[in-house]
Amino acid sequence: MLETSIKKSNAGKRILLTVLLTLLFVHCLGTFSVKLMNISSADGYRIDFIAYYTAAKLIEEGETEEIYVGVEDDFSVVTSGKYFETAKRAGFPYAPTRFLYLPLFATPFRLLTTFDFPTAANIWFAINLMCILAIIYLEWYLTKEFFPPVPGLIVIILLNLYSFPLLYGLTLGQTSILIYLIICFIFYCTVKSYDVSAGVSLGVITALKFSPLLFVLYFLYRKKYKVLIYCMFTLAGISFLSLIMYGLPLHKLYLRYLMRLSNMSIAGWSNQSIEAILLRLFTDNTLVYFYPVKAPPVLIFIRYTVTILLIGAVYLCGRGTNNVNLHQRYPLEFSSVALCMLIMPSISWLHYFNVATLSVILISAYCFTTYSARGLIIIFIVLMSYVLIAYHPDYTALVNCYGQGILIKAAASFPFIGASIMLLIQLALLKDKRCRSQKL
Repeated sequence: MLETSIKKSNAGKRILLTVLLTLLFVHCLGTFSVKLMNISSADGYRIDFIAYYTAAKLIEEGETEEIYVGVEDDFSVVTSGKYFETAKRAGFPYAPTRFLYLPLFATPFRLLTTFDFPTAANIWFAINLMCILAIIYLEWYLTKEFFPPVPGLIVIILLNLYSFPLLYGLTLGQTSILIYLIICFIFYCTVKSYDVSAGVSLGVITALKFSPLLFVLYFLYRKKYKVLIYCMFTLAGISFLSLIMYGLPLHKLYLRYLMRLSNMSIAGWSNQSIEAILLRLFTDNTLVYFYPVKAPPVLIFIRYTVTILLIGAVYLCGRGTNNVNLHQRYPLEFSSVALCMLIMPSISWLHYFNVATLSVILISAYCFTTYSARGLIIIFIVLMSYVLIAYHPDYTALVNCYGQGILIKAAASFPFIGASIMLLIQLALLKDKRCRSQKL
């Protein structure tokens, strides 16, 4: 009689969970579809893709020297010159943002310059949607042994499609979704011991964005020399090919821009780095100001101190691991490095934080299989941290209504806070004796 009652209770819980997930799934697909249809009317639509398109167009027209012209005048947008005129001629209604990458990375976008700008933007939009599907599949494939397959897939879809950073990246026409996919792919390749593919992929995104250098340090610490060798070869090959194709003068302009940017930060709400938080809290820079500023020496000192402490904490929590339990610890370590990559640079845009969704999934998979009630509590905290990242209030409206007091500035830092909580949870899990002694 008691056994029958328990079975009925468990069946009832499964039905309730199924109904809840189904309702959330339908709501998620519905709201995501509406947001996709509304993206074209959003402020700043395609404002980053126009930079890729304009740079490719200038290369096609033999005006490569114009790509980085005037980079010392302003960081965020170009308001005059050939670059500005090219973007305007394409039909972009705003001042275009700058092209921030090696000249070589404009080359693939030349394929899209055969189309007019709206068509090219829609093609890039479709490519990003396919990247999202690939991300969801990889995350499901990597965690399907830890969760029931269908509910696990639904949860992964919910986490990704409810995420504002992902929608933000789509709206801007950014490369951040592609980078998110490549980071998932690197994790997949290292789990499967496809070190060549992992190294080449890491080399590509390191050439594109410098923050993945943290993964280079991690793989060096873990003695994954094959990954590092192919990463370095790829990075050197991309740099050399770019130099050969576009010449030294253009790369001098690019390096000059990087040197200037490395000494600056931005206090605007979309920057979620350590330095941005300090600028918002302890200076008069506003949440809606998106021009680079020089942080006071004391804030720079605090930022580097916190950065060193975080790197030291990740090292200390990972130290002493042997090959028996490295398989279990690796997802947590990889995820910790990914979160450090998000918050440590001087500029870390909110759309980069789509990578934090991978951390939510990896932590939840670990806790789901390692702990019982305690694991559910940790998963709940992680999901609340995810909400801080995924939810996006209208900061302009908040500033207009309530000013820029300490509470509004703190609210603008919710994604940073959410990522930091997840990082601390992972470090605590890495220090737990179960993680040090068990093998999944």
